[in-house]
Amino acid sequence: MELHIDNVSKTYADGTRAVRDVSLTVSEGLVGLLGPNGAGKSTLMQLIATITKPTAGTLRWNGTDIVDHPATMRRVLGYLPQDVGMYPELTATEFLDYMAALKGLPGDAARTRIDTLLDVVGLQDARDRSLGGFSGGMRQRVGIACALLNDPDLLVADEPTVGLDPAERVRFRTLLTDLAEDRVVLLSTHIVSDVEATATRLAIMDDGRLATTSSPEALIDRVRDRVWEWVVPRGELSPVRDRYPVTKATRDPNGVRVHAVAAQQPDADASPAEATLEDAYLALLSDSPPSLS
Repeated sequence: MELHIDNVSKTYADGTRAVRDVSLTVSEGLVGLLGPNGAGKSTLMQLIATITKPTAGTLRWNGTDIVDHPATMRRVLGYLPQDVGMYPELTATEFLDYMAALKGLPGDAARTRIDTLLDVVGLQDARDRSLGGFSGGMRQRVGIACALLNDPDLLVADEPTVGLDPAERVRFRTLLTDLAEDRVVLLSTHIVSDVEATATRLAIMDDGRLATTSSPEALIDRVRDRVWEWVVPRGELSPVRDRYPVTKATRDPNGVRVHAVAAQQPDADASPAEATLEDAYLALLSDSPPSLS
């Protein structure tokens, strides 16, 4: 199983260049597509899902051009958009039944598949409750079940944890990690913790371009000797943020303890600190030029 994206660009009618010359190969496990809001992640996801077509470049699934032959992708794709449209008056079972019918699943096979998926996403006890009473996390789990109805080889999830409480986010990340054991999962997010412990590979986007692809460990290695902690007076925090990527700021009796990335020791009292993926991510975006056009 391999998704190959080659020099793909997308320019909208108003001139907005949402995706710029992106090349990426996705072939195993859970791949995290990480980037700030507006980086072009959702547009790239829509291109992969064949919802829209690229202005330039090619996308291939197992060698087949999915722009020319979108059905090739649609047969093996599970797509979870940012906002899953649901009918609040339907129960979880009724909604999944309806979506299975739209996807052409035979009745008996659909019912068996729905039972299995409600177990997978932990919603068996809520299967006969109306969707209108579901929490955000429960609705997202219904969305995952819907995306898995056709047992896809490729699962694309676009910002799936936005709006979820911390417990639901952890549950959702665990679910996606489990699903990635026997399929390709592409997870788009701007939240570093969503991919920190789950992604086998990262693709980081900024201003429509692919800034880098890397394993999380290799990305952290880039800043391993460039992370510092020190205490600054409260009134001096803003200038420090202007000079360095600050990934953490916590209260201290003498001011604010900051955790930041700097090529050289930023202060006489600064001491080396353990590098994290968030340090590496913010440092990478900070090192990028303001405009990539």
